[in-house]
Parts: sequence; C-alpha cells; structure tokens
Amino acid sequence: MTNKKTINIITRIVLLSILPAIIISCIDDLFDAKLGDKVQPHQHYNDASDVWSSFNGIVLLLQEIMPNHILIDGLLSDQIQPTGNAGAELVTLYNHPFSSGNSYINGSPYYKVIISANDVLANVDAVVESDLLNYDSITNVAVKRALISYRSWAYFNYARLYGRATIIPEVFESIEDTQYMEVVTKEEMFNRLIDDLTPVLHDMESSQAEILIHNAINTRALLGEIHLELGNYSLAEQYLREACDSFGRHLYKVDGTHARNNFASIFRNPAGAFREVMVYVPFSFEDGQKNPLEPYFRPDFDFTLEPTDNLVSAFGQQQRLNDTILGDIFRGFGVSIDSIPWLDNRFFISKYSLEPGAVPYSADIIIYRASDIHLLLAEAYNRMGEHEIALILMNQGIRQIRPRPVQLRTWATNDGVRGRVFLHPRTVPDDVTDKTTYIEDLLIEERALELAFEGKRWFDLMRIANRRNDPSFLADIVAAKYPDPVVAGRVRQHLMIPQNWYLPSN
Repeated sequence: MTNKKTINIITRIVLLSILPAIIISCIDDLFDAKLGDKVQPHQHYNDASDVWSSFNGIVLLLQEIMPNHILIDGLLSDQIQPTGNAGAELVTLYNHPFSSGNSYINGSPYYKVIISANDVLANVDAVVESDLLNYDSITNVAVKRALISYRSWAYFNYARLYGRATIIPEVFESIEDTQYMEVVTKEEMFNRLIDDLTPVLHDMESSQAEILIHNAINTRALLGEIHLELGNYSLAEQYLREACDSFGRHLYKVDGTHARNNFASIFRNPAGAFREVMVYVPFSFEDGQKNPLEPYFRPDFDFTLEPTDNLVSAFGQQQRLNDTILGDIFRGFGVSIDSIPWLDNRFFISKYSLEPGAVPYSADIIIYRASDIHLLLAEAYNRMGEHEIALILMNQGIRQIRPRPVQLRTWATNDGVRGRVFLHPRTVPDDVTDKTTYIEDLLIEERALELAFEGKRWFDLMRIANRRNDPSFLADIVAAKYPDPVVAGRVRQHLMIPQNWYLPSN
C-alpha cells in the first residue's frame, strides 16, 4: 500500500496534529511489552527476544481497543443500554447522535497497532541474520504473517467504524512523510486489504509457520469477512470455510464440545477452548493488564450498562428442543445475561464475569470464534443460493445430514449453532417468496444471540443495510430499543441517513 496522493488540507492538518502523539505513545507501548521481556530502544531488534517483546506490545494495544470496541458496538446497536448510573458520554452514544469529543470513540488505538506492526515488519528480517539460532526464516514468516494480519484487522475495523481510513506510510523516515498520506473510503480500504492479505496465504504459505503463532488474527477469517462485506460471496465462502479448516485439518468446530452447560467454558477459558476460539485478547489483573468491562456490567460494581429489554426478550422467546418451556438457557440466561434476585430480578451482562472466584478484570475478550465464522459462512451460502446449507449450519449441523454437502463433507461432527445448545431449528414457511432475505434475517437474529456483547452486532446491521441499500433495516432495529416513541422516531430519522452511522474522527 504505497500509492500516494495528497489529501485535502483540513484532513492533513488534523492528521499532522495527532500523529506525532500517536507515534510516540505507540513506541512507548512497544518498549513496555509486559507480556514478554522488556526491551529498551537502544537494544531494539538485535535478537529474538526483541522481536517477541515488540510483537507482544501489539497484543497489549489490542487490550486498549477491544473494551471500547464492545461498548461502542452494544450502545450504537440494540444490545446495551445505560442504567441510571451511566455518565453523559455513554448516554450520548446510546441515544445517537454522538460528538467527536466523546472519549469512547477515540480511534487512535487502531493506528497504534498499524504503526507498531509497520515498525516491526521493517526490522524483523535483520534478526534472522543476527540471531539465526533462535529466530529462523520459518519463524520470521510466521511473525510477518501475523503482523500483516494484525495491521489489516486494525485498518478493517477502523474503516468500518469511521467510514474511511488513512493509509499510514510503512516506513517513517521523518514526520514530513505524513504530508502525502492518503485518505480512502471504507470500500477502497477493503480492496487494498485484500491486495495485502491474499499474497500472505500464497507467497508466505507454510504450515509450519502457521502453527507457530496460533492466537494471531486468522488471515482466512479476516479475508472471508472482508469479501462478505464487499459482496464477493464465493470468495467469502472459500476463505471462511478454509478458516475453519486451519492448520491442515477441520479444527474449528461447532460441535458437542461446548454443548449444554459447557457453553460458558468458551468464555471462562478461551485458551482451552481450542475447537471454538480462533483468536482472543488476554487480560490479567495480576499482571497489571485489567479488562475494564466488568465495572460497567456488574451490579456489585458501577453497573452503568445493562442488556436491552429487547435482547432479554429475544433470549426468552427461544424454543427449546423437545421442551414446551421457552428460553435460551445454555448460552443466554446464566451465560450472556443473568438476573439479580435482590433487584427484582433485573438483568445484567454476565458474559465477562463467568469464572467463579476469579480475580475481577481478568476476563479475556474473543475476536474470532468458530460459531461466528460458521454464521458468516451460512450468510455467504445463503447469498449464493445455497439456502439448505445455510439453514443446516445455523440449525442442526452436518452430523445428521445424508448425503452431506460436498463442500462440507469432512464436517462430520458439526452440530449447528442452534443444535449444540438444544434449540428448535429455524425454518422457512412455504409461502415465503424471497427465501434469501428471510433466511438472512434469521441469520442476523441468530448472530445477535450467539455473539451477544462480543462486538459484532453494529457491523452486522450496517453490512445488511448496505447490501440491501435499505437504511431502514438498521434504523428500524435500533429504534425499536427505545420505549419512548418520540425518541425512537428521532433516532430512526437520524439513522435513515447512512453517513450518520459512522463515528466522527476526533
């Protein structure tokens, strides 16, 4: 991504004013990588330990991104609402519109990841020569592959949140390099990322290298998601399916491993949920890396945010398999949300407080997991006209299907997203004429339940509304969370303008 075009003078002035601070902060974080051995600037990139310290510094930067990422997603969409304890900035995000001065919508952490990744990429090749015994060429391939994926993930999510992105020079020789930085639209950014990521799977392909860094951003999952955003459904299907078949086998499965009461184990111990979790951001109170989400959600802490009534109702309306009682009891009640007996059974967000006796602030945050990718894959199949495969992935899975779809013939143990938590399958009535739209609505509803409070919902609503060229899809769903019809009408009118979906740069 080296094409240069002078950006407009106003944008350039803003970027010149903030980039030095971002760069300095980024380098400070890079040299204080608490996940590995610390490295000082004068020791930088001399041996393997320097590379891993810098690499771990990028993981620390994701700790800065993900909590706000989840709060923004839930408040802008229809999943999280403020309590009476919430401050003005949270209430403003929930109510739309939001101002550029809101501290929760600061996009600089994404650029810290980008700048840090660029810095490491520019220097790691030399370490192969200086410390070949501990850092060989295969390891270097793995590190570079992971860094490109981290950088691309940061660009991708920034562009989705802000509607555009600025291309950062891969090498900074002086601050003057910033005067030629190019601002591109969201769609332009997506296409550039495809150009960046696709060669990684081919020119840098190595099964040995892929195994070395297993908790990095899954390149195929990211590519599949980007292609899905752009409407390249066959390519999205290819990469999303391959993402589940990572490391040379069908690794990431929606099967009986996390069925019934085991569903919560996905979030209690992401590192141990190797069939489900592709990549997560670790937090540890003991190591000084606190996850700040718990005080927002827990009744015995600040309790400034809670699940929306609509989401609670959606969990309550799920029909259990072979049971006349309604309610999603394996992934909904007791996992994503729970009730407070001493507050008239008021509901709170419990997904980040599931470990009994655990030190607060230590819950990990998942970026990609198997059911997320399976539902995106079902979305791609549905748009390709493969409606039955889409329903199979969402419902009972491949295990009981004969003959199995040829694309998924190795997925013999797949139980389906709803099947593994023993919910009744979703079906399409015979009188439905537009099966694609109907099934797509079901898939987006399912993602809201399966991935509640994981930072996915707002992007799902935007993707479908853009695909259909119908802003009312998003506007109606978000407006429905407000009990006051006057507020609901105002917010709906505001969100009928797609430009209002994106955060202002600050």
